[in-house]
Amino acid sequence: MQGRRTGLNGGVSTVIGVVGGVPQFSRAVYGGQMVWIQNATLDSWDSDVGAYGVAPNTNNADVFSNGTMTLQKTTINGDAGAAGAITLNNNPVVTGTTTPNAPAETPYDNIPCALPSGTYSPVTPELAAVGYTGNGVLNLASGQTLNLTGSQYVFKSVSMAGTSKLTLPLNQHVDLQVQDSIYMAGGTIINSTHKATNLSFTQCGTPTDPSKTNYWGLTGGADAYFSVYAPNNVVYALGNSAFYGAVISKIFYITGSASFHYDEALARAASPKLQVQRATWTQMSIN
Repeated sequence: MQGRRTGLNGGVSTVIGVVGGVPQFSRAVYGGQMVWIQNATLDSWDSDVGAYGVAPNTNNADVFSNGTMTLQKTTINGDAGAAGAITLNNNPVVTGTTTPNAPAETPYDNIPCALPSGTYSPVTPELAAVGYTGNGVLNLASGQTLNLTGSQYVFKSVSMAGTSKLTLPLNQHVDLQVQDSIYMAGGTIINSTHKATNLSFTQCGTPTDPSKTNYWGLTGGADAYFSVYAPNNVVYALGNSAFYGAVISKIFYITGSASFHYDEALARAASPKLQVQRATWTQMSIN
């Protein structure tokens, strides 16, 4: 768009809009309606610099709610902000700023599933080995191990019980799209690369039964490095083990004594979220 400016410095002014990707995981935790953090400790590091515990820890584990937030007996090494009220119980520690009644943010988009509606990942050798039939329901029984080999899977729901394991191939990003719920009553995620950028859990499409609250219950562990994109889901961090990555949710709960480590490398990961970046330049007239 062009226009001519008036005055001594008149000339042609052009406003340029460039569409570019905006990082999705620019903070540790986001809740569209509510964030509840109790007992946990949050900090950050950059997996591109080194493994957690080797690379320096940083204070960028920011938390934001587009609604309300409750912090109870917790430590957040970063900023805490909410569009609504922030309730502080039992002397929580926030090393950065605490900002209630902040400007609300634009809600995150719902992502369509990679396969047509009602279609899920087909039976492949690694899925057949754990009894998957192609109906979209992935149930890992105690003792079963699913060794992922593909780069993307689409399921209706995922559950892991007991000592089941979900393992990743080395140096390959894997995206698990899930339409409804995830529940890890037990089970272990093994991302031996120790890079949260290599494993993502993404809510996709429209729930098969919108009347249900499709909870996502996730467990941590020494190799639990992953991101969660579920802007329409209630996400629970289950148990007392460590989590490494970032979460985008509708409502987020973490109530155990778990630690949550935000991987700053996620802020540089490729993002499908587009936004117009505005810039201007002016051609000055010569008198």
